[in-house]
Amino acid sequence: MPDLIESVQACTHGLQMELEWMKAWRDEHPQDALEHLRHFQTQLGACGDFIRHAQSGSTSTELRRAICEYRECLQRVQEVLPIVQKQLLAQRYCLERQQMHLQAATRWAQGSKDTL
Repeated sequence: MPDLIESVQACTHGLQMELEWMKAWRDEHPQDALEHLRHFQTQLGACGDFIRHAQSGSTSTELRRAICEYRECLQRVQEVLPIVQKQLLAQRYCLERQQMHLQAATRWAQGSKDTL
């Protein structure tokens, strides 16, 4: 049982680390956001499968407490994800605007080159 409790606690710790990253992602490396979110999704799925399996057996008070902490962490993730989504959409909008600007500049440069 202690191994099971430690595993649940490790899942919770991993989610907490991801939460910290999500709160500060735009200040550090926004270009890594997609890859990081993919890793987070994989970790979340693995932890969820593990927790469901852990709950199917008999549970001690300590294991139930560890699972409760995991669920609380999931609630915080649920609160943060819409904020991250808004930030990513805003970044996408800025990148699309820059792309349109560069395309217009390229067309202008091509037109200027053709007239010379």
